[in-house]
Amino acid sequence: MDIKTNKIIDLSIVDAIANLNAISEMDIDLKDDIGFIKDNKIVINNKEISYKNIDHVILEDPSDLIDNIKLSYTVVYNYFLKLYEKEFIAYEDYRCKKGIESIMLMAASAASNIDKYLELATQNENLEKISNSKEYLDLQRFYLEKLKDKFPEEIEGDQAWEKEWIESEKSFLMDFNKSSLNNFEAIKKDLRYELFYMLDEDENLFFDSQLINNIKIFTSFDEMSKESISEDPLIDIRNLNDKDLHNSAKQILEGSKNIINKYFAMKGSKNIDNPLNAVINKMIYALFLASNPINLATNMHYKSSHEYFLDFQNFLRKILSGDEYLKLITYVEEIKNKDQITILNLISIVCKNYFLRKSSVKQEILALIHKVGKSKNIKKSNNLSFFAKIIQNNEDIIKTLEKYPNGPMLKILDVLMEEKTLGFDPSFFENCFSNIYKIKTNFGNLDILKAPSPTNQIIITEAEIVDEFKCFIRTFSKEEKYLIINQQDKNSAYDSQRVKALENLQKKAEFREHMVIFNFNKDSNFYHQSAKYLTINNAKDFKGVFIQKLIEQNIFLQSNKTIIDSIKNILEFIHTIFFHKKENLNRRDRLDFIEIAYNFITLKLIEITKPQYFSFMCKDSVDKSPISNACFYGLLKIIKNITLDKEDEEFIKYLAMSNALLIRERAVNNLVLIRSFSALNVIDLEMLIKHDKIKKELSSLYDPSFLKSIEINHF
Repeated sequence: MDIKTNKIIDLSIVDAIANLNAISEMDIDLKDDIGFIKDNKIVINNKEISYKNIDHVILEDPSDLIDNIKLSYTVVYNYFLKLYEKEFIAYEDYRCKKGIESIMLMAASAASNIDKYLELATQNENLEKISNSKEYLDLQRFYLEKLKDKFPEEIEGDQAWEKEWIESEKSFLMDFNKSSLNNFEAIKKDLRYELFYMLDEDENLFFDSQLINNIKIFTSFDEMSKESISEDPLIDIRNLNDKDLHNSAKQILEGSKNIINKYFAMKGSKNIDNPLNAVINKMIYALFLASNPINLATNMHYKSSHEYFLDFQNFLRKILSGDEYLKLITYVEEIKNKDQITILNLISIVCKNYFLRKSSVKQEILALIHKVGKSKNIKKSNNLSFFAKIIQNNEDIIKTLEKYPNGPMLKILDVLMEEKTLGFDPSFFENCFSNIYKIKTNFGNLDILKAPSPTNQIIITEAEIVDEFKCFIRTFSKEEKYLIINQQDKNSAYDSQRVKALENLQKKAEFREHMVIFNFNKDSNFYHQSAKYLTINNAKDFKGVFIQKLIEQNIFLQSNKTIIDSIKNILEFIHTIFFHKKENLNRRDRLDFIEIAYNFITLKLIEITKPQYFSFMCKDSVDKSPISNACFYGLLKIIKNITLDKEDEEFIKYLAMSNALLIRERAVNNLVLIRSFSALNVIDLEMLIKHDKIKKELSSLYDPSFLKSIEINHF
């Protein structure tokens, strides 16, 4: 474990409360390390928080921790004082009363817990108790003297909070033991937001009324303590999404216009008594309305282009799940009726164009990245490497957005306020598939697709492939293939059903020849080199475990010696070229090694399978897979010995950062970005030094004609 001290800096009210919440929920023993993540937010290094979340941990020296906790109490005190002086507290609102009481109970529990923890950890009897500190006592005194008596008396049947304050070992502020929602930092970081859209294994919500109230309180604190929402640089995000879907509708119509004209030339197309024709007509009309500029959100019309596009999606799904369509595809070989053939072709072409749409707001997103990423207070080095500049840009975006209300939290609040579960279905959250760039090869063109999980998941124990994805695969010609690098964890309770649904689809005779799925788990302890893999420093042992893990994730490898041998050769190449055959690899080396290997193995799989479509796929294509798309683009440029220029920098930023901004209104996960770009930087540096040697080695790993033929084109 790395030891690092950090000087306490400014802390927001939300982070201060989250710090106290983390301490109030900890177990009073020495099994859990207390750690910091960026900006001095406290986390507990237990099952819920792993190496992928923590920047550093503290051990013997508790001074930073004590200062941080005192600062957290001061921030809460100052905020309550501000609310009190400006008369912002609704004393008659029972929810407000319970929210403030919850925070005070949590504050007391945190003081008690940290005193006990420090007594065990330091064996220092002279250490000042937090519960006796000025910062804590000021907060307690202010509540008792200024706030408590202004609230109405307890509602009959309520337990007196003062008794809870004394007796309770844990706060009820975030009591969600059945899921990772019990960690407020995880909610703020947007790590498991999909749980808010689905039910647990007992078909109950993952949240309750208490969480709704608590998030309202935190969101209210966030909005009132941050800069004006009218100055929020992401305020136009919804208009950008609207414009993008408006142009997507235009693209779908343009690509389908011949078959649409043919359909409307049919006499039967106007027969609204036919259920299939009626829904097809509605689907096409919805596209026309979405593509009409008068319906752009900026025009404040009755319905926006986004809403009409959502209508299109719903009508398309209704068609694909209907009995009439299912009959057509079941007896497709026997169809003689020309009208039925036209209808089937129309559905297929519209669906294919829907999946192959191209984003039309690239320049607007890049302008937004530049605007949000401008930092006036941070000194920038002119000596930063190509990839370090992009990381710095993302860190600037994070710091800028911290001044404004938390985008993911506001989105979660929208879900909670609806009081209904929609199911986790990324394509219906302005997050459809799209064509992001193209690679030319000696076996033809390869379209790189943005790919959120093509599933709908209402219950965490069940997931189903959406009908649109099946239809897209059905449009393939006999030779066409789709290679998917799945980055979800098939052993995780959160991801397993989505992975299972995808793998089961691949096994069906109808789709088997058109889909190749390879699992690269980016959530495992092995990927993060944590838990039992933390000390596998021996390079030979590490490579052996690497192969073993790939086989565990991809059972078909057991019977495919050719691919296994290719992967082993790639691992030896990486060890020799990038790590100079070192006998021992430290953790940083191993993290880079895994990331480099994933990229080179991906290139090998493309060479072997010769697909026409390719995707990195994670649950929502917001963090992991967009960054992987950016890195793979960078890798291809590097091995082609093409100098990465300003245009490449812009495109890599767009690939990596745009989805997080557009879909979740936040910066992309910086730890994922750093991890991936660190590996690319290793490759780039070695290519500068020994390009000819690496080129020769690559020619022994891949078909030289394949490597030579690669051309990258972005839209």
